[in-house]
Amino acid sequence: MRERIEGELDPRERERRKKAAAAPLDPELMLMEVRDFVELAESGAYIAGDRRVSRTERTKWRVTFRRLATEAQSALHATDSGPAEEAKELMIDLVSPRRRCGTPSRTPASPNWSASRARMRRWR
Repeated sequence: MRERIEGELDPRERERRKKAAAAPLDPELMLMEVRDFVELAESGAYIAGDRRVSRTERTKWRVTFRRLATEAQSALHATDSGPAEEAKELMIDLVSPRRRCGTPSRTPASPNWSASRARMRRWR
């Protein structure tokens, strides 16, 4: 709220913030943030009380995840998209159901496997 009021009072400040928001992200810095987030999430710091994550940050983990995913997606347009690709892969692996149960999605133990095999036979 304060930033909006200051922006209305000082047009130069508003222009500076617009330029800063439009500036391209540093892919290496974004990758470092994603690695930190994934490490904390995997260790359970966002679910259980952990000193590495503040109480207010624990309740906002969805917002943090969405922001990091959006930043990683926009960083794919950079000239060096390697860090962005790695960041997207880390984010996807974090929420992937295959990772949680330890079963690849197309093995006989998977419930979708038989249905996909039946569809493949039908199209032959």
